[in-house]
Amino acid sequence: MQQVTLSPKFQVVIPKPVRDEMRLVPGQKMQVIAYDGRIELIPIREISEMRGFAKGIDTHIESGVGPGMNVVDSSGWLEYFADGPNASHFELPLSDRQQLIVPSISIYEVFKVLLREKDEVSALQGVAAMQSATVVDLTSTLSLSAASISLKHSLPMADSIILATAINHKAILWTQDIDFQGMAEVKYFPKSKYFSIEISTHPVRMLIVGMELLKKYPIVPFVQPTPLETVWTISSRS
Repeated sequence: MQQVTLSPKFQVVIPKPVRDEMRLVPGQKMQVIAYDGRIELIPIREISEMRGFAKGIDTHIESGVGPGMNVVDSSGWLEYFADGPNASHFELPLSDRQQLIVPSISIYEVFKVLLREKDEVSALQGVAAMQSATVVDLTSTLSLSAASISLKHSLPMADSIILATAINHKAILWTQDIDFQGMAEVKYFPKSKYFSIEISTHPVRMLIVGMELLKKYPIVPFVQPTPLETVWTISSRS
């Protein structure tokens, strides 16, 4: 473990072995995050490089800037990080950090999901990418607007805060959350539906599936545990 000493100006020198391992170069920008009693220095990466870095996670969320700004809600960030079916829809707003606004509640939601579905390192990397845009904290004024919006549209708390932030900054909200479907100044992309059924050919564990289901959906091999048993997967994505 490398040890460093704070200078009188609170500066530190990153040890060479760490610089080499992380491929750091002079002038590189870092996100500084205080988390869980420690300081995390995370190299800033282009958001486009983060697409798919958290592939495989469950992206479900429980329920002075001017015009031309964008807000991508928590479901959109997670879809992009997971490289889900709708990831390409969010590439345009996420590619321009200068025009991108991040409600602080989205940082909470995305960090929580990444921490649960992946690990702490991935969660911190995701947060660092989000903080490279303009983060908007929840103020008392914004809270009042969100409360009114929540009552008007029957939205959950987080959704109402995100929408209030977008409206307050005259931004377009990009989302795949069905709660926002049909609203003005919202770009909504329906989330793909997916299900998977495993069928075992083992005599004891055989699952009988109706012929109509077999005709409607393709069956593809999934895994073959033993010579006597084959497991198949029926998948549908719409």
